[in-house]
Amino acid sequence: MNATTQLTDKVKRRKTRKAKLKKNERVMPTPRLARMHERRYGSAIKNAIREQKRIVMRLYKNGTIKQVSQNIAPIFVATAAAKAWLDAQKAAKHMVRVVNGNHSMAFSAATKNTIGIDLKSLIKNEGLTDIMKTTINENVQMIKDLDESTQRRITRTINRAFVEQTGKTEDLRQELLKAFDIGYNKATQISRDQTQRFFNSLNRYRQQSVGIKKYMWITSKDNRVRDTHKANARKVFYWSSPPVTTGHPGHDYNCRCTASAVIEINENDS
Repeated sequence: MNATTQLTDKVKRRKTRKAKLKKNERVMPTPRLARMHERRYGSAIKNAIREQKRIVMRLYKNGTIKQVSQNIAPIFVATAAAKAWLDAQKAAKHMVRVVNGNHSMAFSAATKNTIGIDLKSLIKNEGLTDIMKTTINENVQMIKDLDESTQRRITRTINRAFVEQTGKTEDLRQELLKAFDIGYNKATQISRDQTQRFFNSLNRYRQQSVGIKKYMWITSKDNRVRDTHKANARKVFYWSSPPVTTGHPGHDYNCRCTASAVIEINENDS
């Protein structure tokens, strides 16, 4: 048994610190991410790909395969890439600002409904600013990577058609459209994963900022929920001890689960 195997077995054996809901504890209503933010962010990411598609299909329509092959690279560099960079920054900043505002209102309303007090004043802005900056930087890089991978995919498709000189012109058109569809699908995946991941990061930060130590795992309750996440449903965990197989809600890629805060209620408050 090598060192890597031993380490893996050790992690599997490590017990997650679980908790049970006590009589004087209440589960706070779960803040939910409005799906429109995810869709709008996805649409904003796709704008850069739409700009590429407009340029490429215009070249394809007005020129030969040879002319398209010769002109595609410099045109991408001069126009689409530069615009995509600006669009990426704008889209990421807008997503972060809107989602943060959405969570802030939902969290304030949930705490007030649960304990009768709005805990918003206890949350430090410094930590929120760090989370927002990190999310913006990571998302800008993802959008740039998506933009560049789409450019490479389109360039390879055109150059291959020029070199091989096989097939009909319509075949190249279909290949180009297929390449753009891959970019669109990836943009949808990025928007879904990143908006939910950011929302869950805000949820954790705001809960811990006001002294909340535990949460109840809430799933999306549909057939797309992973089996490992279903196993966590309605169970209570400590923020200091994430579930070994899944991490906290939002840790796994495209996880739509959320963490409902567990709040201790004093007898005098009930």
